[in-house]
Amino acid sequence: MAKKEIKSGRNSLLIIAGLSFLFGIGYFFLHDDTATLIASGILTIVYLGLAYWSQQRPLIALVLGLLVYLTTIVINAIVDPETIYKGIIVKVLIIVFLSKGINSALQLRKTQI
Repeated sequence: MAKKEIKSGRNSLLIIAGLSFLFGIGYFFLHDDTATLIASGILTIVYLGLAYWSQQRPLIALVLGLLVYLTTIVINAIVDPETIYKGIIVKVLIIVFLSKGINSALQLRKTQI
């Protein structure tokens, strides 16, 4: 069961990477904003790297993924407060899946010690 939830957390990182990539591309074409495209590209690479790393070190990778995700949400809320409510269901689901993955990684780590 723990490995299944860890995989769910890893999939959440991949989903965040995909959403970040699509957002960056879409925002670039709508507003001709290169800075957002570059930032989204960097975030995409970070999330993909964390998803890959979660195969070897799931606890650290998922915690870092959650921290990066929450930091991104906070920065977006500071820049544009309306983003707090936009996509709230998706945001909550991603946080829940990452949290479950972290919890499972903790349990798996305790059983291996």
